Amino acid sequence: MIRRFALPVVLVLAIGVVFVFIIRDEKEQSSIQEATPPVLPSDAPVVTLPPIAPTPSTPIVNPPAPPPPVTPPPDPPPVVPPPPADEPPPVNPPPTDEPSLPPPPEPTPPTPYLSGNGGDSVIALTYSTTAGTENKLPFSYTLIAAYDVSLLESIASENFSTPPLGAAVVPLTLSTPGSLFIGDVLNNQTVFFRVRACDASIPAHCAATSAVGVTPKLQKITASLGAPETVFDWTTDRCDDLDLPDSNARAVRLVDGSLFFIAANGPQAFRMTGADFDHLERNCSTPILVSKKNQDPAQFENWEWVWSVYRIGSKIHALIHNEYHDASASVCKVGETGPGNPCWWNSITAAYSTDGGASFTRYDLPFRVVAALPNPWNPDVLGGTTPNVHGYLTPSNIVKHADGYYYAFLDSDTSPTLNAAQAGGSCIMRTPDLGSPDNWRAWDGASFSIRMDPPYTYPSLSPQSTGKPFCKPVATVVAPGFDVVSITYNTYLGKYLAVGYGKFKPADSVVCGFYLSTSSNLTHWSEPQLTLAGNFPIGGACPSKNELVETYSYPSLIDHDAPDTNFETSGETAYLYYVINHGGLDRDLVRRTITLTK
Repeated sequence: MIRRFALPVVLVLAIGVVFVFIIRDEKEQSSIQEATPPVLPSDAPVVTLPPIAPTPSTPIVNPPAPPPPVTPPPDPPPVVPPPPADEPPPVNPPPTDEPSLPPPPEPTPPTPYLSGNGGDSVIALTYSTTAGTENKLPFSYTLIAAYDVSLLESIASENFSTPPLGAAVVPLTLSTPGSLFIGDVLNNQTVFFRVRACDASIPAHCAATSAVGVTPKLQKITASLGAPETVFDWTTDRCDDLDLPDSNARAVRLVDGSLFFIAANGPQAFRMTGADFDHLERNCSTPILVSKKNQDPAQFENWEWVWSVYRIGSKIHALIHNEYHDASASVCKVGETGPGNPCWWNSITAAYSTDGGASFTRYDLPFRVVAALPNPWNPDVLGGTTPNVHGYLTPSNIVKHADGYYYAFLDSDTSPTLNAAQAGGSCIMRTPDLGSPDNWRAWDGASFSIRMDPPYTYPSLSPQSTGKPFCKPVATVVAPGFDVVSITYNTYLGKYLAVGYGKFKPADSVVCGFYLSTSSNLTHWSEPQLTLAGNFPIGGACPSKNELVETYSYPSLIDHDAPDTNFETSGETAYLYYVINHGGLDRDLVRRTITLTK
């Protein structure tokens, strides 16, 4: 039964503004574009705005003295042509039946188009050519940018490749029509762009657009939270003492329309089921997964949490949060195989269920490994008497993009003792096939190219570094300590909406709590905005080391009215789920309505 008690909160957050997608008419009028953008493909190229030098001022100098006059030479004497020779009379050409051919048409120049829109510190541009030469030659594109629209408009088409000071060429990874994102742009400052299209003829026929201005900025909206409702009470609903919510709430609709719901713990996980969200009950008949607690790190079946689920047909795919704790090394806690051991090496693996979530089966090695660090476990490097979390962990829920790929966030956690090349924060990965766990690829800052293979050889289980780079946290969600743990496509905002937790300084003081962020392409996100303040059990800048202090953890956003099987979308009103930690093992899972207002 869902229990309710009153604690309303109204909060204000700022979410990246979106701008209308404007296509210029053939009059080539300069424009500044501000309205709702399309959701561009997540693999659209991402570039950084190049440095734009200030427009130089023209120095005032005295003109040079004129040169002395030059006396021209005298004209040569006139040349008298000889008298014309006798010429034969003209001969008319013989008649012909073939008509004379008209000259070939003069090729017409291309007609390029450019449109743009902006969000929080992000500009999205789309460029194309809708008309051109009759021979249908391919086109190449050059994009230039400036803060001074007059300067930009004065640049001739043939000078686009080497623009003057005050303008710059924006690198295009694709010379064909397409879209790109420009990240890390200052808000409230208009940037003007022009694009030139040239065909492949010799000489080339080129044409350029006039200036299109885009102004990134924020738009304030409000988010109202309703009263908390208890979904799981550890005191009365647990199957055993370790049955507590130790992960983010996830849900899928089963084939019969009922719900599979999980917010569970390791070493064994229990599910909740019900006809709808108001009738969820803990199912204690049998755990859906029992951790192997294997002490060989190469096996990747240690302490395991069923963290994210996604149903396709009768098969439920799962991402597993896997923790290895070395119970043998002297620098660790000898004999302790669980989270009480400060030696902590994390990875993400995969499993699946074909019985409606009643049980989950691991994939075989090495295919079960979704994300592992490139270096094998080494207690002499990674061990210690204080908790040191290293690895990839706590994946978000899975969403399917219009491009056919499945996407999920993962946390990259490290310390200087591991490798300075690994940046901590929220990374994003994708796969074309959930049934092939080794097909996941992480974002490298420009594309999804990073394999996260296990650093061991199989079947020998010998340690061997893969030499692969670490994933790169996504742009503008790199605010320290912000972990993205839940994503949906919000139909009300027309953007992806991420929920995470972190600690920031919005007003010269650290505020811990749950934050929201938005994105049009899943790789560039707005500045996180506070939606619920609270302390965390992880400690740090939040005063939560004292177990008497109530703390919050594991937020997620679920829209009960979402039409899809896996609750990948959300609307104007949804539910914010999270865990309240009362101290010790006593944890409750609660939910609150969250209503967005533009």
